[in-house]
Amino acid sequence: MLNLPEPILRALDDAGYETPTEIQAQAIPPALEGRDLIGRAQTGTGKTAAFAIPILVRLSKTPAHAAAPSREESESDAEASKPHARPPHHPHRKSHETPARAVRSLILTPTRELAVQIEESFKAYGKYVDVRALAVYGGVRIDRQLKKLRSGVDVVVATPGRLLDHLGRHTIDLRHVEIFVLDEVDRMFDMGFIQDVRKIIAKIPEQRQTLLFSATISSEVRRLAERVQKDAILIEVGAQQTPIHTITQYVFPCPRDRKLDLLRTILENEQWDMVLVFCGTKDNAEFLTRRLAHHGIDAGELHSNLSQSERKQALEGFKNGEHRVLIATDIAARGLDIEGISHVVNYDVPRNAEDYIHRIGRTGRAEALGDAVTLVAFDEEEFMDRIEKHIGAKIERRRYKDFDHGVGRIGPGKDASSRLRQGSRRSSKRRYV
Repeated sequence: MLNLPEPILRALDDAGYETPTEIQAQAIPPALEGRDLIGRAQTGTGKTAAFAIPILVRLSKTPAHAAAPSREESESDAEASKPHARPPHHPHRKSHETPARAVRSLILTPTRELAVQIEESFKAYGKYVDVRALAVYGGVRIDRQLKKLRSGVDVVVATPGRLLDHLGRHTIDLRHVEIFVLDEVDRMFDMGFIQDVRKIIAKIPEQRQTLLFSATISSEVRRLAERVQKDAILIEVGAQQTPIHTITQYVFPCPRDRKLDLLRTILENEQWDMVLVFCGTKDNAEFLTRRLAHHGIDAGELHSNLSQSERKQALEGFKNGEHRVLIATDIAARGLDIEGISHVVNYDVPRNAEDYIHRIGRTGRAEALGDAVTLVAFDEEEFMDRIEKHIGAKIERRRYKDFDHGVGRIGPGKDASSRLRQGSRRSSKRRYV
């Protein structure tokens, strides 16, 4: 349907993808034509493939070429060629060393987890073409990134902070960038990265293709798009403020000091085998992980206090079933693409209504069914009110069988336990998510 090259189609088939999602079907053709575009779709709808596939097609059609030395490298080489000149000192670069190929595409993303996942997507979709991608992010030693950069890469997937670090070291040259992607634009604003983003944009050529993808498009995002894009087309899929229709949402009102007991009771009684639990702080995530382990419930944890290797180990353990539960902060609310998450539990109600949408978007992905459960203490009702106003709907309040919920806004009806959807892992053919 999208008239993609055979090597790309073969790789997509190997990855188990069958048909494009709506955002992919609408975004890939104009992206292949070189058009600037803004793509707005909810999480779990396949935005990564919507920009990765056009980049792979374009870069694979033209051969990789050697990068010209940067201005700093040229000046250093000229200085070194003078008689009796002292060789310039570059602690992170060998003398006269230039990469075998230029960085032709740059993708900026807000978190290292998302950067790693995008890199993995490029490797999966581009396994039969000669395009090299590298994720560049902080929290790990820079040596390995430097080694791969020296050997030459075509695509850099980066978080803003670490990319600025490389630019300061002159270890990444952005003068040959042809395609620029700004992923999760709204999250860049939320996390305070937008000034770093502007600094980076100033380093890339003005003549380029620019693709912006986001789950929401605020006035700030629109103003940024006007500055960095030319004659961009807007592609919007689904309602901006409404969670994906495949997710069943409900609330368990519960005193704050009874939340742990309620969560433990549900996990012990229900056959939920892949549950992502969100906490508001890393301290809460650590506490909850320890307390569940004390009650014999194995859970991994994912938050900013962990090293990158520890985060990766937790994610892999969750994916392969070693951990039944993953306790995470909002570090996992964006970009985390794990197939088969049947339930998301908001242990702490998010203060930001859009964060709620991104959290629950971890389930119900690729049009699979999912449940989003929120445990709401009395002092969190105001945040829940904001969420309901934001999505334009009231979320059903339920009781869990034989559990003392205390005082709270609980609607009439039977115990919720008989209506809880049982979780299961899925391994069917997927869309390009």
